[in-house]
Amino acid sequence: TGEPVSSKLILAREGLDVSSATVRNDLAELEREGYLEQLDILGLQEASRGWHKSICNSPIPLRFTTPARYMLSGSMTTLLFNPETLTLLKSGTQAFRYSYDSRLRCFTWCIFSHKVTENKFIIINTHLSLQEKNEKFPLNQATELVEFIKSIREKNPYPLFLIGDLNSKEG
Repeated sequence: TGEPVSSKLILAREGLDVSSATVRNDLAELEREGYLEQLDILGLQEASRGWHKSICNSPIPLRFTTPARYMLSGSMTTLLFNPETLTLLKSGTQAFRYSYDSRLRCFTWCIFSHKVTENKFIIINTHLSLQEKNEKFPLNQATELVEFIKSIREKNPYPLFLIGDLNSKEG
């Protein structure tokens, strides 16, 4: 929201075992390095033609990692990134083998390089199946995702971030 948040509130909400001064110092360092100024990555699940059109026509400098022809064929999981701060090095979208709808149940992966720090990282955005429809689909998809993570990390030993709709529930 752009409103200030106290370091004590962050400590309480996140359950961190550090001092409020440490939180303030860490946030000040992140701000100096430019990490708190703007949105760099956004993951979407069930992204539709409307999302594509709205984002392409907005003043926000985000770009899709997925070619428009895939977006226009229906809903899917995709990533948007800020080309002013990140360089897209490699990307792909892979449908899960076990799925009712490969457009919705897939994952998009990207390898980025930060333009200022030149640090490289991997981000994966996914949308797993609901457990209620088929008990084995979410487990099979998670297993497939872990196998992919292992294979991409063998060739690209960068930090990896997994985001998305895991459709998980307690129990």
